[in-house]
Amino acid sequence: MGEPGGFAKKPGGSSLVQDTAESGSSGTPGKRTLVEQAGVASGDSSAQGVSAAAPVVQREAATGGKPPEETEKVGASLYAKDDKGNELPPSIEDVKQGGLNDCYTFAAMAAIVHSDPDRIKSMIKDNGNGTYTVTFQGTGFFSSDTQTVTADFVKGKHGKVGARNVYWPLVIEKAYGQNKGGIAEMDKGGNAGTAIDDFVNMGPSRFDPREKDNDYIMAKLAKAQTDKKPTTLATPKEEDASKEKKEMSTKIPGLHFWHAYVVVGADEKGKRVKLHNPWGYDHPNGDGWVAVDVIHTFFIECTISG
Repeated sequence: MGEPGGFAKKPGGSSLVQDTAESGSSGTPGKRTLVEQAGVASGDSSAQGVSAAAPVVQREAATGGKPPEETEKVGASLYAKDDKGNELPPSIEDVKQGGLNDCYTFAAMAAIVHSDPDRIKSMIKDNGNGTYTVTFQGTGFFSSDTQTVTADFVKGKHGKVGARNVYWPLVIEKAYGQNKGGIAEMDKGGNAGTAIDDFVNMGPSRFDPREKDNDYIMAKLAKAQTDKKPTTLATPKEEDASKEKKEMSTKIPGLHFWHAYVVVGADEKGKRVKLHNPWGYDHPNGDGWVAVDVIHTFFIECTISG
């Protein structure tokens, strides 16, 4: 478990079935739904519902005497469509971590789609027969690697479907798990910058924010946004954190230990940075904006890809 920023699990453990008592806040244990209504996580009572998950299906029995894993089909389409049926570009709002400890995977997808949605589309080929071939440009031996998957997902062990009711993030997550040797390997955690490199072959440049001053951090993050480079940040384990970090996590809502975040904005004049939580909600301070000194004090790694 040597890489930072890959282990934060959504509140309530691995199950994705919601208890009605849960408020949706990060501090309340409970279970969460697979199909999320727009705004529900932030308490928006005016949100419009989305279609429920399709009936559960069964995978073919595995070898070795193990029972088949229950799977389900969720989401309406690979990508969102407008009211005329035209396909829309993938969006960061489609990316919502689910029941695995793979925030690094969803942070990588969120960072890529934020910088250039076409990079996501270039990864996935719809084979027209219910299967999708995902190309990982950075994982092959002297070349890219491909994984072909179906759009059924192991129950309780995949990302959520959000308001746009699409499943492209789940297809990539499933294919990446297949590439890594299975869901169990995904659940061990990883590093968002490494995942970005695996996905689109964009070598990461890393630095430790604790070793840089605020002006350096601000300039680097602002330039990365201008240059549209996928950028992620990693937080420490709670047991390794100083008293100052623990107090900061308590005071700033949405600031979690052992987690990966995506940089989606930089305000040099105001000396602040906007962060995106790959859960799809519970962003730091609600709107994602934190002072650059929070980056310097709390985070242990910044990765700028490309």
